[in-house]
Formats: sequence, structure tokens, C-alpha cells
Amino acid sequence: MSTGVLPGAPRVVVASTNPVKCEAVEHGFRRMAAGLTSVGFDVEGARFDALAVPSGVPDQPLSDEETLRGAWQRARGASARVPEARFWVGLEGGLMPRRVDDGGRPRRVLEAFGWAVVRDHHGREGRGRSAGFELPPAVTRAVLDDGLELGAAVDRLAGTVGLKHRGGAVGLLSGGALRRAELYVPAVLLALLPLVAPALYSDADGAETASPAIPRPGSPTGDGDDTMR
Repeated sequence: MSTGVLPGAPRVVVASTNPVKCEAVEHGFRRMAAGLTSVGFDVEGARFDALAVPSGVPDQPLSDEETLRGAWQRARGASARVPEARFWVGLEGGLMPRRVDDGGRPRRVLEAFGWAVVRDHHGREGRGRSAGFELPPAVTRAVLDDGLELGAAVDRLAGTVGLKHRGGAVGLLSGGALRRAELYVPAVLLALLPLVAPALYSDADGAETASPAIPRPGSPTGDGDDTMR
């Protein structure tokens, strides 16, 4: 991912080889440059590496909790494989099925969103969620009734191949006004908050607040790299 950096530069490992996720992470870190400098990390001299890491969740997460777990397991997996890095980032896109009532006409909808988990070399972790958006009915049916992953469902709707590695569903629906990587950047920024202001995220005794319990992995599981995810 990175070019023009010196050997031995501090590393940020993105737990995915999807170029959209890699772009989102690098942009997020660069936008948080001042905060990262305050904790001794020089973004301009950093190296960003992509690493395929299993999510440990089904290829199409269908809940908020499952999506967060996928991002968390990616970040943890990357830290185990590249322990010398300074930061490890897991990004996971997921879907949340809901029922809405449009003037007495109930219908199913799918909300698409993403979770980011960032882990630092002190063992601290931050979590951030992207905004969500509603998918078209044809995509909802393809996912819930036909069992397609979101990326495949969107490709079928649009007659494309591999759109998840470019603008994604949100890029298609917005006519390019908002790309998938841009949707994920705020999640990365929000996940970085506890890491750039650690004193403010400590408990009254000065110890780091414990991470909430992550639900146990479900099955079946895939490597999860990557649907719209």
C-alpha cells in the first residue's frame, strides 16, 4: 500500500486486502494526523500494509453485533500475525434487517453499514460505526430470499463485476457522490478517538476501561474478505 517510506517505518496493518478498506484506513489516519502525533505516531512517515485476515463470521453479517465481531476479530488476528506494528485495523461491512411501516404498508428493509476496530501497540482498542443507508428492495430480496452476499446482489442489479472493490453499493446508488471508502472513513476516525485521547477514556482509578464482551463467533464462518463488506 505505502510507497516512498523508509525500511523500519512504523506500521499500520489493515486486516484486509480490499483496496476500498485500505484507502479508508489510510485516509482516516491521515485526517487524524494531529491527534496521532500527540501520542507519538508520525503518520507521514508510516507504512500502511494490507493483510488478508479471516473475519470469523459468516460472509454476510446480518446484525450489528456480528459485524462488530468480524471487525474486532480481523484487528486481533492482524495483531497476532504482525506483532511489531503500531496499529492494526479491522473493517467489516454488515447488514441489519428491519421492518418499517410506510403508511400502513409494512415492508422489509436492509440497512448497510460498517464497523471499524483499531488496536494499538499498548493493547488499547477503539470502535467506530459508519452511517447506514437503506438498500433497494431488489437487493434486499436477493440477500434475504436468495442468500446472496451484498456484493453479488449489487453486481447482479447493476450488471457489474467486483463493485465492492470500487465504489460499492453506496457509490452506485449515489451516482458517485459518496463512495464506499468515504463511508468508512468516519468509522476509522471514531475508532481512533480512545487511542489519541487515552486519558479521557480511562476510568476513575486511571486504568483503561475494559472492552465490552464480544459475542461468541457463530457458524458457519468464512474468511469474510470481503463482500460489500
